[in-house]
Parts: sequence; C-alpha cells; structure tokens
Amino acid sequence: MSSEGYRTLINNTYILTGKTIIKGFLFFDNEKIIDIGTEASPEYELAEYVMDYEYKAVTLHGFSVATQLSNYPFRGISDYDLSTFTKEEIKKFIQAGLYELVLNGITLPIIIDEYSELVAEVLRHFDINGVIVSDTTIKTYPGIQYLFVEDNIIKYKDKKLGEFNKLFCRVNQVNDKCLFLDISDLPTYNLSAISLIATQLGTEETFMNLITKPYKVLGIDNGIIDKGAKPDIILYDLRDPLKTLPAKSINSIILRGYPPDQVYVGGDIFFDHGESLVFTRTDLSQIILSDQ
Repeated sequence: MSSEGYRTLINNTYILTGKTIIKGFLFFDNEKIIDIGTEASPEYELAEYVMDYEYKAVTLHGFSVATQLSNYPFRGISDYDLSTFTKEEIKKFIQAGLYELVLNGITLPIIIDEYSELVAEVLRHFDINGVIVSDTTIKTYPGIQYLFVEDNIIKYKDKKLGEFNKLFCRVNQVNDKCLFLDISDLPTYNLSAISLIATQLGTEETFMNLITKPYKVLGIDNGIIDKGAKPDIILYDLRDPLKTLPAKSINSIILRGYPPDQVYVGGDIFFDHGESLVFTRTDLSQIILSDQ
C-alpha cells in the first residue's frame, strides 16, 4: 500500500506540537516527518499530494488506545458468545473494528484479543503497524509490535514495563502512571466522546498525554509532531461549521465530538473527509441479524 518516496505537503495549517501550537506546514513521506515550520520551501510544492488549508485546519499527532476487536459488534454488551461464529466471520468483526479505530484517529491500535492470530492477519493485510498484547506462545510477524504478558508483568522487547493492571487503565482510572488507555469496556470508539468523559472526571490533560504516550513507550517517536516522527497524523478541517472554533482554543478540537477529517497512517491517507481510501466498510448485518 505504501509507495516509497510518496510525499505529502499539508500547508497553512495550525499544528499542535506537544503543548505548543504553530502556524505553518507539515511535509512528510511514508517513513517520517521530513520538515515542519512556518513557511514551506518551494520544492515541497512538487510533492505527490499538496493541500493548502489557508489556516482553517488543525493537525495533530495520531492517537493510540487499547481494545478488543473480535467482539466489535458486541462492544458495550456483556452477553455474547463468539464460539458460534466462524473464523472468517470473526475476521470481519476485526476489520470493522479496525475501520472505526482508524476513522477516529487511532493510528496505533493496541489489541488485547484471544483471536490474536486473526488480528495479525487483518493488520498485515492493511499494512498497519499495530500492537498485539498476548502471552509468549503466539507466532510473531514483522511489522507488528508485541507486548507480552507473563505473570501479570508486561514485557516489551525483553524489557519489563510493569504490572498489566496498573499500566492499562480504563477511562475512569486515568492517572499519570498509566501507559495505555484501555477502552475495551466502552460501547464506542469515538475518541472525542471518550475525551468528554475524561474531561468530566477532571483528567483532560492527562488523557490527551495518555493517548499519544504509547508512541514514546514503544520507542516509535515522542508522541508529538516533530521532525523525524512517524507520519501518523490526523487533521480536523475547521471549514466544517461543526468543528469551527476560536484559534485560541484550537487545542480543544477533539472535544467537538467528531472524527478527524483526514487520517494518515505511516504517511498514507486512510480517510479523507469521510471517504475511506483503504478500507472497505464491512456489512455485519447478515452475520449478526441472521438468527433474529
């Protein structure tokens, strides 16, 4: 899916770099963010994809959360039995869940799932460098990262990170010691809606830090838009009246309750103003409703 050397210029946009907001451009390829600044060099205009937002958009680093995918049609419901479905049907559940995760700007999905082999197949099919959480007995694949859990201790590349139940936190447990936000118990993947819950609990800043922290924990980048960072990028188009807000409050865009307008994973654009450019939206109705 990725094209070597494919370059993108997002020009004249607000850019959230950590806690600082700048007005300028973002230039990246499929490997990294090449340049960021206030005025783009003329040669950047020769990029394969160029978009000028005239300072009516805000660009952020992509997000990361943990969840289960095989139970996607039953999220928020406790009474279900996956053993009644075939592996191909469960793969469709996983694909549909991954679709919604990326739609909502979750560019580094962390999956805790008993069907980890099927999750790996779907991640590899769409060339998404996700993270699988499992025990030490599963087969591993290049391009996918793994967190192994042994005796409740999380290990990453032979390094012990800590206790699972302390580092994976639900939205009502968010604190500075959490490394991963676990949304497995929630009925939605809408990160804007989830952020509203966090805000009501008085943890907005901690929450915003947490949904990019896995990038730093796993050594991918620092979880902020900067030179050399992984080109996992989300953009909100402020020309949409549903998302328009004052420039001084631009960092609160996620609280508007809507998915981002563009989502880039590894420099490839997966969603563009509601249009999926990579995924085929999966119809689960024939599987789920067939026995009703």
